[in-house]
Amino acid sequence: MSARRIAATALSGVVLVAGCSSTSAPGDPRSRPTSAAEGLSASDEVVNAFKESYDRLFDAGSFSVVITTGPIQVQGWVDDRRDALKTTVFYNGRSSETVRIGDDLWMQEKLGSDTWYLVDVSRLDQSDPVLRSLDLGRFAGLLDGLVSATRGGDELGGPYKGVADLRLAAKNASAARRPGAERERDSARNAAAVPVRGVLDDAGRLKQLTYTLEVAEGQATATIMTDDLGEPVEIDPPPAGQVKKAPEGFYDQWG
Repeated sequence: MSARRIAATALSGVVLVAGCSSTSAPGDPRSRPTSAAEGLSASDEVVNAFKESYDRLFDAGSFSVVITTGPIQVQGWVDDRRDALKTTVFYNGRSSETVRIGDDLWMQEKLGSDTWYLVDVSRLDQSDPVLRSLDLGRFAGLLDGLVSATRGGDELGGPYKGVADLRLAAKNASAARRPGAERERDSARNAAAVPVRGVLDDAGRLKQLTYTLEVAEGQATATIMTDDLGEPVEIDPPPAGQVKKAPEGFYDQWG
């Protein structure tokens, strides 16, 4: 299982298990045929560039990401070359760290603790707000429903402004991603027209994404910032002496 899939669908159904399509990442956008050759209008080309920008992150092999939504902040590191992901989550004074390498998942309930739990992902509750926040792809998934976009200036990086339809995003989601996309669609009062802003780098990779959902509790704004594209990242298993099988009490809290 690739880190692309791990990062794209961490906790929609099961934690960090399945996700977006496992097709290869798109190539360098600067090497693609022109829109005239492809039969695309200028507006179509802008929409496609913005829509594909999250997947293009994986062209770099590794990257870091900070996601902020309401009281939750997620700091993540992805190493697609090693099928690895590490996240640190801060939520209302509560913090946790998760490491995923291949099919193995470890979780530290409190930063700095001497104990890591080896987790049976099938027993975790997908509705937990902290766990759902680990689904990095969930936050960018609305780009699958992008229906219009404009780009400021002539540079590929933008900035971009667009409108996403969460109904279309849910329809276009993979089978593993669809339940989470449908929940987001159903919870948003502005599901048909979510305003989106973004910035890409000069290779068409997502650098910043911001959008606001109107939900029952008010407005929920999500911001994604990526950095360190292609830089070395250390994602290692916890020390063996600190690892324990997750006890029943762990699943009572998180499951």
